[in-house]
Parts: sequence; structure tokens; C-alpha cells
Amino acid sequence: MKPLRLVDKALELAGRFEQVAEGYVPFTPLNLLYLNLDKGVGSILDLGTGKGHPMKFINRRKRYYTVGVDIFSPYLQECRRKGSHGEYILCDVRGLPFRRKSFDTVLCLRVLEHLTADEGERLLAEMEVIARRQVAIITPAYDFDQSPYDDNPYQEHRFIWSLAQLRARGYKVWPNGLRHVQFDTARMGYLQKLLASFSHLLWVISGPLVLLFPALSGCLVAVKNVDGASRVRP
Repeated sequence: MKPLRLVDKALELAGRFEQVAEGYVPFTPLNLLYLNLDKGVGSILDLGTGKGHPMKFINRRKRYYTVGVDIFSPYLQECRRKGSHGEYILCDVRGLPFRRKSFDTVLCLRVLEHLTADEGERLLAEMEVIARRQVAIITPAYDFDQSPYDDNPYQEHRFIWSLAQLRARGYKVWPNGLRHVQFDTARMGYLQKLLASFSHLLWVISGPLVLLFPALSGCLVAVKNVDGASRVRP
């Protein structure tokens, strides 16, 4: 096998391991999200499923009725192959078909940054109408170039929400990760791919520091209880 093929294989295996392990590793976005989700809910709406690995972790014990929504059909097809959700809907999050208070929890993981500020405002408001109990978000804390990849034309970043903006809307927010260690996924060369593997380690190690100094953060995890109850961790 050629050396570059070996590098590709090693990076592919590292990426798969990261997806499986992320929810269990402290200070990663998925771990922080899961710790602060209401575990007593019965239904979860996942807006922007991507390839489905966050829901595979969140619902690994099959406790919840889950519906996955994405505008990119190949992602929904991959989610079906993985069995990450109970049902799937091909839909633009800018035109959701769900009734008021129709899901206990609504997730929006790495989606807001792909909308304009006005579109994001409307989506946040609609999520809080659809959710009976909780809304949860993962989104970048700073702007970095992201070109389309996976032949998905919707990957480009359009607006980045700040910690202050989310807190002003009533969200409890946890900064995490280091900024400026993320790369444009669509344009990474071998050196950047290797550096990206080390950046994930830095992401974990820097966790306590970033909680003290949010200006260093690369990502935000935000949770809001829409029924007035307090269930997020202090």
C-alpha cells in the first residue's frame, strides 16, 4: 500500500474513533450537550442531522422517539443506514412543518452558522415554539472559512452567534474548545489533517481553561428550558 494511502486510512480510522468516543470525552461539545439534556423526555426533534453520529450517541439506549430533519438527502440516507433516528424528513429548517409543542426537546447541532442572522433568529424562535421542554444548540464561537464539502452546497458559514447573543435569549451557555485550531474541512491537505488530529486533543485539554476564559473558545453549547423548569447543570 502506498504511503499516502496509509495516511488516508489512518486518518479515516481516527475520524471514526473520534465520532464514537466524542460523547464520552469530557469538555467535548457532544459530552457537554448530553450532560445537560433533560433525560426524562420522550421525544427529540433533530434539526440538521448531518451524518447522524450525535443522535447515535444521545439515543444509544433507544429511550426516545426521534425525528431527524435535513435538507441534504445523502445525509438522511446515511442516517437511515446507521439507524440513528426513528423517522426522517427531507426539509429546509427555514420552513418547518411541525405543530406547536409537538416535541419535548429540539436539537440544532452545527446548523445556526449556516443561516443568515435573520434566518437564525426565526429558527430559534420557532424551535422554542415547537419544544415542550428544552432547546439545545451547538455552534461555532468564531468565524472561520468553511467551504462546501461532501457535495453539500449548504455547508458554508453565513453568520456566527456570540455567547452574549445566546445568553441574551435566555440560554445557559458553555464555551469549549480552542479557537483557531479548526480548518476548512473541504480544503484540508495532509499536513492540516494531521494537525487536526492533535487539535482535538488540545480541545479536550483546554476545557477547564476555556470555561474560565470564554474569549478563547472555539465552540458554544447552549441549552434553554422553555417550560420554566431548571434542569441544566450549574
